[in-house]
Amino acid sequence: ELSLLREFIVAVQTLNYTKAAEILHLTQPTLSKHIVAMEKEPLLALERDDAGSELTESGNVFAAAALQMVDTYDDA
Repeated sequence: ELSLLREFIVAVQTLNYTKAAEILHLTQPTLSKHIVAMEKEPLLALERDDAGSELTESGNVFAAAALQMVDTYDDA
């Protein structure tokens, strides 16, 4: 779903769920719930700890593809 890809991209760009939620006009718990649901796919892995979030190698590949998909959709 395109809206989830956009959320993922913003979360990746900020690596901060609170900031990403503000940008997306969502609550932080809502964004977290969406990201957790997407993380069930192995390619979307974001590793989280108390210091923040970091993409796995496969997450970086997916993030680049997601950005391209969203950009292509927006250009169309």
